[in-house]
Amino acid sequence: MSKPVDTWLGFMGIVVGIIMWLIPKTPPIIVLALGVIFGLLLHPAWNFWWIEKSIYRRVSAISILAVGLCLIGYYVWPQLPVQAKSSELRTPQSFSLTDPHLILVRKYQIPKDVGAKVSVGNCPSEPCLFLSLDALNMTQTPPNVHFTIGGTFGGVYGPRMNVSTALKEGCGFTFYSGYYNLVFEIINDHATTLEAWAAIFPGTLEKGNFRVQGRYY
Repeated sequence: MSKPVDTWLGFMGIVVGIIMWLIPKTPPIIVLALGVIFGLLLHPAWNFWWIEKSIYRRVSAISILAVGLCLIGYYVWPQLPVQAKSSELRTPQSFSLTDPHLILVRKYQIPKDVGAKVSVGNCPSEPCLFLSLDALNMTQTPPNVHFTIGGTFGGVYGPRMNVSTALKEGCGFTFYSGYYNLVFEIINDHATTLEAWAAIFPGTLEKGNFRVQGRYY
């Protein structure tokens, strides 16, 4: 016996399923689309020529339809991205962000290229220090990175000093002078860049004195 209503409902269920597959699958859209599909296919499934002869077949058909749609919903439900440990959430180990003596603190991305330079501070106004990546030694354990440090102190250029540190999270160096101290701490060693904290404090040495010390944890 022809059942045009059921036929049209079945076609509409297929169309909704295709539309659901094409549009972005957000949780509200998935729930709405599966609810519509269930509503459209409920009548055809209940009155299918072979199923309608037995109440048990009807209940089984509706159960299978509901379970099938639930499985589809589970399959297409968007997965939450796994959040990697963000460097934005990492606090420095070598100094405190709440230190009242802190003059300036920022994160820097330094290209892992020999000769790469970065200005630290409020350049060209003081405090203004310069870092130059001189070498990467990847054969040591852990690998080392070598910098040259310079800057402007009291309106004149200070001496250039060399320092090396382990190339891993938490390592870095401290540059001391009679004007400013610079604390440099590595956050992340990326493939092409080095992400690091750079914090500037008031100098702790006598004017005209400079010293630098690397950190290997």
